[in-house]
Amino acid sequence: MRRLRFAPGATRAVGLSLVVLTMLGFVLAGMAALGVPPMAGALAPLVVMASVLSLILLGIFWHPWLSLGVIIDLAILLLWVVRPM
Repeated sequence: MRRLRFAPGATRAVGLSLVVLTMLGFVLAGMAALGVPPMAGALAPLVVMASVLSLILLGIFWHPWLSLGVIIDLAILLLWVVRPM
């Protein structure tokens, strides 16, 4: 984030917003997978959106310890491409 030259407050706001949106996307995708009525048909878009947001979050706040998260997100996206839901 330092390379992007954001103010410390903006960095926190961007990070917190991405975390909330990513978690909300995965929770809604889980509800869709369980067949909760309003979410039942939106599994694929929710999973893709949450994975992409997660990759953006991990890319912006990169640390080598986050490598497993990137691998998981890429696996989710690869499964979506190979076998659409």
